[in-house]
Amino acid sequence: MKKNENLSAAGEIGTNVPKNVEEMEEDFLEVIYQHWRNGEPMRLIDFSMETGENKTHLRSLARRLMNHRYIKMEDDLIILTDIGKMRGKECLDRHHKLTQFFQMVSGMDQEEAERDACRVEHTISRVAMEGITNFLIRGDVYDRSYSNMDLSLLFEPGTYEMAMEIYEIERRQPRIIAREWKFFEPYVCLEVRDSDSRFCIRKRKREKVVNLWYRKKDDWIQADSDPAQIYLPTYLFEYSVSAQAPVIEGNLVIAVTEDGRDPLMLDSREINVHVV
Repeated sequence: MKKNENLSAAGEIGTNVPKNVEEMEEDFLEVIYQHWRNGEPMRLIDFSMETGENKTHLRSLARRLMNHRYIKMEDDLIILTDIGKMRGKECLDRHHKLTQFFQMVSGMDQEEAERDACRVEHTISRVAMEGITNFLIRGDVYDRSYSNMDLSLLFEPGTYEMAMEIYEIERRQPRIIAREWKFFEPYVCLEVRDSDSRFCIRKRKREKVVNLWYRKKDDWIQADSDPAQIYLPTYLFEYSVSAQAPVIEGNLVIAVTEDGRDPLMLDSREINVHVV
């Protein structure tokens, strides 16, 4: 929590959702720990002046912290217990690391990053926090995947050429190019508009009509097309990002049929697009 920030004030995320009492407890403990670490006065009146909260509200929070055995009270003086020091340090460390992380990945200024960190620090899981810590210390990142993501979130409006393959779905090691791949050009065009995007798959000239289908739950859906191209919205794909290579790979289960035939499960293939 920042100095001079009201304990119950919400940030500008969403619609000013108020903090719950557990969040305010952690914020108060964090402020208390900072005062103890800096050798500053630890009286309710001092915290009231710093946070803008009235003493009655702070005294209520202090009673809750006493129930957790984080602090003791002697009149208006707050005494931090050993367990309170440990817990307060955890809160402050989490706040600082999240602030650094938000600044590093977004370029936002410290004040804005601290405001966002102050809301996230109360609900973030231990696993997520450990991952952020490892990223800040060693730059560790992990392979990850995304689904239901439109690439208009990542690309400016325009068109982009990308490599494409179609694989046999059962054969993974090594991957085997499916015979249907020869029906199409080896590069697709990513078309990005302001609010959506799609892959345009160019057909090679053939005597037979080629249709492309994709799986939606348990059904085969025929993709939109014209005589020259087939269109697939980018949100249909599952994207994977490798820690070793700056390439996003998009995969989708498809089927390719000729002369209007409906697909069977044995027609299943995997289309792979290298999103660079």
